[in-house]
Amino acid sequence: MSTAFKPRSHDKVSFKPELSASMIYRELERYHIETIYDPLASTSGASWYFKLQNMRVISNDLALFAYVKGKALWENNIFTIPAELTVRLTNPDVSLPELWHYKTLGGDWISDTERRWLEYWRQEINETKDEYERSLVETAICMVVDQWITVKRFKVKSSWSPSDLLGFYINHVNRNVLDNNESNEMWRTDPVELSDKVIADVLFINPPPLKGYSTFGVREHILESWLRGMSDFPLTKIAPKGRIGSSFGSMNTYMEALSDLLKAANHIPIWAFALSNRQPFTHLEFATLMKDHKRKTREIDLKIARHFFSLRAPDTVMIAVK
Repeated sequence: MSTAFKPRSHDKVSFKPELSASMIYRELERYHIETIYDPLASTSGASWYFKLQNMRVISNDLALFAYVKGKALWENNIFTIPAELTVRLTNPDVSLPELWHYKTLGGDWISDTERRWLEYWRQEINETKDEYERSLVETAICMVVDQWITVKRFKVKSSWSPSDLLGFYINHVNRNVLDNNESNEMWRTDPVELSDKVIADVLFINPPPLKGYSTFGVREHILESWLRGMSDFPLTKIAPKGRIGSSFGSMNTYMEALSDLLKAANHIPIWAFALSNRQPFTHLEFATLMKDHKRKTREIDLKIARHFFSLRAPDTVMIAVK
């Protein structure tokens, strides 16, 4: 297989928008909240910021690449990747295995040599029994893959060997382990079923697009497939049919699924939403949904402030209270 960079025309690289979580927090801190719950964590990336503010974070995501990161950095307070495991994973002279699980992983975005390293790392990780060590290492390797894709995307040269690059990101991940003295939680389960059980001050949601996980790009496809031990795991299979995150054929079914999630979280006193024109519903449709759930709303326009943070930041934050 050629290792030349020849992306197919339908391959899109998606680096999911990073919300300016500081904007969200600025609007929430007046409520003196202690616990925040994000049932669709990968669409926001805000949980890490909330943890930095010493809030208890409860997050959930059906995507394995999102769950692994959350387990390593949001839930975990104290564990790091041990030196012995780091040495094993970053040995430049290791005999790499032949391709098996990842023969075609990533197409031309990933080279055969890189796939063999991923094969080797997967074998070594499978020998590790500690769940936090596994998630921490997998997070570091996801960062390596992200770097490989970035290098090919922008057609730049990199002098980093796979082993050196992983060593760099292992150090990076270890330095980012933060203890906020809270019993944070990261889940990978049905968001409706979990929402019915979670006790929190705030429900925070960045509503996903109409087509859910299927709108994610090749980056997420590669990460999800590698973490699941296969070359091609369709993103359309991450969320079960009828749940937020799956692909919906109409706005009605999408809004019904979102309403089911909110109904399960009705006991949570404050709801916060990051809203933008990238979401499928109109402002009126969403406002009507809040009225249906008997919530009073307050909306904060961020169209000016967002330019000081990220061009992909939300346009507005809506707070809905009982």
